Amino acid sequence: KKRVATKQLPFQLGGCADPLLMKNSVLDAECIPRSATKLLRQQPTIVYESQVHASSSMTIQTAAISECGIRDSNEDAYLLVENLSSALSMADNEKNQAFHKTHSASLFCLFDGHLGNQAARYASEHFLDVFQKKLEQQNEFPQATVDSSKLMETVMTHTLTQVDHDFCNLCVAGGRQWESGTTALTVALMDGQYIVGNVGDSRAITSRVCKTSKDAEDLARQGWNRTWRDSKSIWKEVSHVHCPSRKDEKARIHASNGWTTKDKTVLIPQSRDRWNLGDDARDVVPMFEGILDQWDQINRTNFVSRICGELAVSRSLGDRDYKVSFQKPLSQQEATRSEIWEGPCFLPFPPGHNQMFQGDLVTNTPEFCTIPMGGDDTCEEFLLMACDGLWDVLDPLDVVSVVRQWLFNCQYSPKKTARLLSKLAVCLGSSDNITIIIVLTEHHTPQMN
Repeated sequence: KKRVATKQLPFQLGGCADPLLMKNSVLDAECIPRSATKLLRQQPTIVYESQVHASSSMTIQTAAISECGIRDSNEDAYLLVENLSSALSMADNEKNQAFHKTHSASLFCLFDGHLGNQAARYASEHFLDVFQKKLEQQNEFPQATVDSSKLMETVMTHTLTQVDHDFCNLCVAGGRQWESGTTALTVALMDGQYIVGNVGDSRAITSRVCKTSKDAEDLARQGWNRTWRDSKSIWKEVSHVHCPSRKDEKARIHASNGWTTKDKTVLIPQSRDRWNLGDDARDVVPMFEGILDQWDQINRTNFVSRICGELAVSRSLGDRDYKVSFQKPLSQQEATRSEIWEGPCFLPFPPGHNQMFQGDLVTNTPEFCTIPMGGDDTCEEFLLMACDGLWDVLDPLDVVSVVRQWLFNCQYSPKKTARLLSKLAVCLGSSDNITIIIVLTEHHTPQMN
């Protein structure tokens, strides 16, 4: 069962933070028990959609869905702020008024929680308030586009760091025994560019179309990717993924006296005759040609790297058991000399390990990627953000091809496209929650159309 949310506030919370499904804040006393905040599978899935004029030359349509999938509960959340000026209560602040007069911005955040939904709920509920405070602390609001991206990166970094610090302290306050963490994928659409920050393993991709095939070829040589069926369309992944198998992340973990392991996960897709895509399946199956014909017989194997045999992401908000700042030092002398701390007892320490770590096993530092939205020879089509529940079963090229088919060939709305894409992920064997945000851009100038 699905319901479509209508816009009532200048921002929208979804997933396990949706106010239509969760009647309280994660800070309320009744949410202190770890099981009290669960968003169970029996709850309806709400599909959010809206359309706003981002500027005089561009309109954006936004759709978001957070699907429980085969899990018992949903631990994902999202925050959509399509007009940052309206969402921030800054009317009496002269400095911030100057910012809003010179910068038009939208903000989209996706939080993929684990070990409970408390971290994802807290981040989505408090991100905007912390963002406002960090923005007000900036000394200058530059007007040049290149400087505005640096400003946004600075504010985003301070916001994520503060949210992480506050939540980790909250986890053991007032009788709480929370252990959860969350990834954080943030995208600011500002001054004609995407400013993408990521902590964890969620991903964002952007798709655009070129005037000519030669323009697409030129951009392909600059790191963009070609799609299957349209010689003029290109796409690019615009986020950096943080997992324990990444070379630099693995080196940092081992330097902290940690270790990494690798698990094998077999994804078992549903039999094709059980797919619930209905007539829309005919718009997907031909795109994969003979590949889907083999899905009933072939299982897809994913290899998941973990920190100390437990955590599958190397950067996150929360997960205080893996961060030195929230551990009790062995002694005051050692606390001032180094960042050595004793590991939690639940870790499966290998033989001979001294059960000590130095520094963070998991960090909260975002990585950024700034991408201009099209240009003279290209036109932005859409941005898609999703958690690993989608990427576990579909590669980025598959996602771009399917979404372009539904949006532009079938003329489906972003809402319907997001809903069908989450269904497709379940059909293909996704074993996780699935959260998807689609931002479709519509240009009003003839040359862009």
